[in-house]
Amino acid sequence: MTKLIEALKRVNDQIDYENEQDLIEDGLFNSFEIIEAISEIEEAFGIEVPPKEIKNENFKSAKSIMEMINRIK
Repeated sequence: MTKLIEALKRVNDQIDYENEQDLIEDGLFNSFEIIEAISEIEEAFGIEVPPKEIKNENFKSAKSIMEMINRIK
């Protein structure tokens, strides 16, 4: 999870990713930031996020993003 938090901090270092439960609903992540996060995640984890995984529920929180990463690996 630390590697993920570091990647997300490169997108926006003002967000408390450890505690935030709904990045999208709370207005902290928009579509541009999701695209930035995908780029950072792909680089950090050496994976490619397939288009079918790019949906709001996968980017609600650090936990949901980590679950998506684990599915892709």
